[in-house]
Amino acid sequence: MTQRLFPLIVLAVVFTTFVNAQTKPKIFEEDKRVLPSDTTWYPLYEMVMNRKFEEAQAKYDSIQTSWTEKKQYNSSLFLGNQFSYWLRVRGKRAEAIATIEKSINDNIAQLDSTCTEFLIACYNRAIYGRKYEDRIVWFDRFIKTCPENKLRKMNAIIHSDCANNYFRLGNLKKSWEYWDYCRANLKYFGNSARFYSRMSNSIGQTDLNVTTHLYDVVLEKMLPLKETDYITFFTMTNMAFICNSQQKFEKAVEYCKQAFKYYADHQKGLSRMIGKSSSTRYEQIVIALTNLKRFDEAQSYIEEMMENKDNFHNGVKVPSLYHKLYADLYYMQGKYDTALEQIQQSYEEMLKYQPDNLAKGFENLYGVYGDIYLKQKNYTKAIEYFEKVVKVITFDHYKTIDDPYVLIDPDKFVVNSIPGLRDVTLKMLKTEKSFYQQTKDKKHLLRLVELSNYAGKISMVNFRNLANEETLLEVSQQLKESAAYGLYASEILAKQDPNYIDTAFVFADRARSFNFNFLKQSRQRNKSLAEDSLLNDIANKTTILANIDSNSENFSEKRLETELDILRSKMLLQSFSEVDMTILSRQAQPEQLRKQLPQDAAILSNFIKGDSIYTIFLTSNHAEVKAVKVDDLKQQIKQLLRAAKTGNSKTDIQKQFYNHFIEPVESNLKGISSLIVLADEQLASIPFELFIDSNDQYLVESYAIQYKYSGKSLQLNNSSSTPNLLAIAPGFKKDGTFIAENITRSALEEADILDKKATYNSLAALDYSIKEVKEIASLFKNDDVNVQVLLDKQATEKQFKESLSAQNIIHIATHGISRGDNQSGLFFTMTDDDGEDGFLSLRELYQLNIDADLVVLSACKTATGTIKEGEGVMALPRGFVYAGAPHVMASLWKVHDKNTKAFMTAFYKYLLQDKAGYSKALQQAKIEFIKHNYLPLDWAGFVLVGE
Repeated sequence: MTQRLFPLIVLAVVFTTFVNAQTKPKIFEEDKRVLPSDTTWYPLYEMVMNRKFEEAQAKYDSIQTSWTEKKQYNSSLFLGNQFSYWLRVRGKRAEAIATIEKSINDNIAQLDSTCTEFLIACYNRAIYGRKYEDRIVWFDRFIKTCPENKLRKMNAIIHSDCANNYFRLGNLKKSWEYWDYCRANLKYFGNSARFYSRMSNSIGQTDLNVTTHLYDVVLEKMLPLKETDYITFFTMTNMAFICNSQQKFEKAVEYCKQAFKYYADHQKGLSRMIGKSSSTRYEQIVIALTNLKRFDEAQSYIEEMMENKDNFHNGVKVPSLYHKLYADLYYMQGKYDTALEQIQQSYEEMLKYQPDNLAKGFENLYGVYGDIYLKQKNYTKAIEYFEKVVKVITFDHYKTIDDPYVLIDPDKFVVNSIPGLRDVTLKMLKTEKSFYQQTKDKKHLLRLVELSNYAGKISMVNFRNLANEETLLEVSQQLKESAAYGLYASEILAKQDPNYIDTAFVFADRARSFNFNFLKQSRQRNKSLAEDSLLNDIANKTTILANIDSNSENFSEKRLETELDILRSKMLLQSFSEVDMTILSRQAQPEQLRKQLPQDAAILSNFIKGDSIYTIFLTSNHAEVKAVKVDDLKQQIKQLLRAAKTGNSKTDIQKQFYNHFIEPVESNLKGISSLIVLADEQLASIPFELFIDSNDQYLVESYAIQYKYSGKSLQLNNSSSTPNLLAIAPGFKKDGTFIAENITRSALEEADILDKKATYNSLAALDYSIKEVKEIASLFKNDDVNVQVLLDKQATEKQFKESLSAQNIIHIATHGISRGDNQSGLFFTMTDDDGEDGFLSLRELYQLNIDADLVVLSACKTATGTIKEGEGVMALPRGFVYAGAPHVMASLWKVHDKNTKAFMTAFYKYLLQDKAGYSKALQQAKIEFIKHNYLPLDWAGFVLVGE
């Protein structure tokens, strides 16, 4: 059982330590506070720690009455601060809030609002609050009241706490305002590591890589210090938590053992600072060992933790944790009945110190209940407990744990509750699917459709809070994962109710449409100067980051500070996004698409999840959804590509793909001559043209094929009436001649594009690309079309950008790389004096305005890129679509430039000769190559994609 998601350990300000009750309790910032001369309050600490709450309350009230009568208002507020904090430590949140609020109200009128005790009272009231908005009010009150030269350390700490709370509310702009203050005033933390450790509590929810580097710097700065520090101890445990979250369990064990050793070596010093230690290091090492199936070791740590429970400041919670860890251990061993007994005991122990079973912490127990019942196939109970998890996460919307479960609008939840809500909803989907397979009850299919839609909305809301290209990919994967359940149900329901065919199409297209909508929305919005500045900052800092010498002094901190700058700019960019959820969630409606389709055209939408392939087929008068099971599809894709690239013969694997994707709907293809394919991302490298039908013909011989990113991007009129042509070919001559200095394709793919000049100088010359552009230009000139040609030294990046306007067709014959990251792009002639670097990156493409109707990328592997589930191919064609070009022709693999020249010439010949649409011209060019016995390698890789 993997670790459940819970917040990183908060390194709160420690106001007190566990010391002998006969002496004065240690007090935070004691040298800056005026303590009461009357020592009658000393025993209160022991009473609260021993949970003698009634006795403690009576004594507290008595002391306060006495001090108020004596007008000792500062002493009264001091005691309110201390007593409320001790109550909070013992889990009495409501009582702590009531105590501090009464103390503030009773004394503030008689005190200066800038006095130390009032400022500390504001902080206390803030950290007692459960709602982030509530905390911010009191943090802000402290910041506005505290004089600049007073409590500077505490002021810095509160700025970092304010940032963390704004972050959890999704207000990234405000959070960075406070973090910027902290970064500019690191000296007040005493050591920058103290700030980094606090910042990590929020950054860990967004970027685990940066969080890991935050902790690396903390340890690097703290470990060499001779003095003991609790931050070092907690950081080791936090690193273990991150490793467990990333399923790096061996590394988690390593960090935990460091924490155990550090505590053993510094126990005396740590005891003075934090009093009794935390059981968290035991919890993390048991989680790691359990997942590594080192059960005996895990059990020994569980028992050791229980034996030492009196040494933990959260000792009252240890019995519950003890049984929960055993429940996890038995669950991993498949001993579900025993696991159930253990989690029940954990629940009963938790009720002893937290009687409100809707309180935070119970969601972890309910989740274990649900997991166990799911394994036992008791789906009714599993659903019941997963619903309880949701109720705890969204506690504001329920009065008791037994209130009926409802699907609450995710817009109403705070940011940091969304991931937990999403995860448990996915478990509910899994459970409902299993429930249907067990009972065949239709209600579970209907529930799957409902929950799948709900899970999609949760993911979209989460994206709105952290909208950028990186989270776009992550959310796309989530959308596809939840859509798979809805599609499963819709395909079955459609057999009785054809309306569910449209539902199936919408589920299959959800992630693709979401991507298209976001990119188009971003594209249509005018960027401000501030936004451009942030984009430039990201680009510049990314270059700086790549060039930091790993052997330089303070490398880790330099790297971290640069990464934080990049992260800051990325997050602040989101404040400009103005993401419109209504637009993001829009999808193409199948009924409308059918009305637009010509009689001879059909849409094939594919969706692959696991071993299931779904095909949704639409024509102007027909719709159907089919599902087939295929084992080891990834291996079959490799076999198909190998066949395409190494031989000329038609193979069984090509026929198998026809059977997978075309044969299920073959009976309805009569009269169809054009196929519009919405391909699943797993098929990104596969041209459907290669499939072999039952008549032993390539699919392209029967159908003109084009590929679309989503149903939302469908644009059926795909020909330009009066084309203008911009054709560009750098050629990459060396010293005026074409030379055979070959940088291999694999070397080019691995090249460091940050060192563009070195890469450029190694590029192989493309002699035939020059001939290709000249021949294509002559075809257009013969057709009385306006032509602009840029060759050799004229084919610069700057000249290309300046020539984009008023072009219908843009033809680019050059070297290209499509990696799916910031190093994807196209090479142009490099010069030293035009302000460009000769490499048009994917990110630069996003900033261009391209009005052309068609862009042809006559370069190697320009249509491929990193495959992201739910997103499609993150490659150069999508960059051009994002920049405004509705159609892009590109290659899926490397083609010799001589054969590329011949193919491109044939394509344009048919485009101009027959005035055919792009897909028809592409089909005719491929059929010509087939007739002339060219290898599939030379023609099948060229595909038409985009809108």
